[in-house]
Amino acid sequence: MTKKTDKQEQAALVEQPENENMGALDIASENSSDSTDTTSQVPSPSVEISTKGDAENVITEDANPYYSVVIPFFKAKHREEEVLKVIDSCTKYLHEDIRFVTIGDQIDYTKDMPIEHIEYKDAEGSQLDILEVLKLAVISESVTDKFILIEPGSYLIDYVNLCHIGLFKHFGILNPNRYTGDEAVMMKNTAALLRDKLQLAAYDYNTHCPVLLEKEKLTDILENCPDILSGKYHFLTVYGCAYAVHPIRLDYHTDGWILPVVSQKPDPKTVKRFISDKCFLYLKHFQENVNILNPFLDIE
Repeated sequence: MTKKTDKQEQAALVEQPENENMGALDIASENSSDSTDTTSQVPSPSVEISTKGDAENVITEDANPYYSVVIPFFKAKHREEEVLKVIDSCTKYLHEDIRFVTIGDQIDYTKDMPIEHIEYKDAEGSQLDILEVLKLAVISESVTDKFILIEPGSYLIDYVNLCHIGLFKHFGILNPNRYTGDEAVMMKNTAALLRDKLQLAAYDYNTHCPVLLEKEKLTDILENCPDILSGKYHFLTVYGCAYAVHPIRLDYHTDGWILPVVSQKPDPKTVKRFISDKCFLYLKHFQENVNILNPFLDIE
């Protein structure tokens, strides 16, 4: 598929800059032509890609009996139905033995389901709250040493294995100017932290893809980078820049990874064209666009 340049077609998925965070789609589309580290090839599902940097651990088999899928839930930010759709999509499309753990406010619909819940009440869903969720995950015996983090709004829409999620993905060099408001400030802070204090190249990992995290690495970064505890930074971007090995550069026009739909009223024909062969779907406006997800869950 060739990259589209029609402004009307792009506007179907991305709202205008003055009204919408430019975020994922703009970064992917504007930077796709100069990438040198991207591959859209889906990896073999038979092995797990390790995030360790030494050569002997680049590809390893993993003997864990199951993996935790951690879902943050904040009533101030999410709808309970969003979490149920995450659970449904993982149950249908993730070819791994998994156990769900929700962290945050209690979800009424899951009280009678075999899902572990860790209470963290009345949060707003800020980066500081995400940090608290991850700290709770690290110390919980209910969460495996390697676990999948997937936030409400992100869904699986095709069959994947752990190796597909274990590959970190980014949108290219982090450019705070492609964000607006508080997010622009956060990404500017993040870029400065990475370059000036951590001496790392700053790439944008704010992709809304599910990610595979490791408790040991989370502990290291929380202990050795106390600045991160302020909540002023995008934590998954810092984690990705610190630990990702051979990450993938996303371009939703051409690759088979994620379609981020951020418009409240996307053009159905455009969505249909770009959603083909994608593994993941991100819906910024769940209530308005859940109809895009439902067919993948066999819901009319």
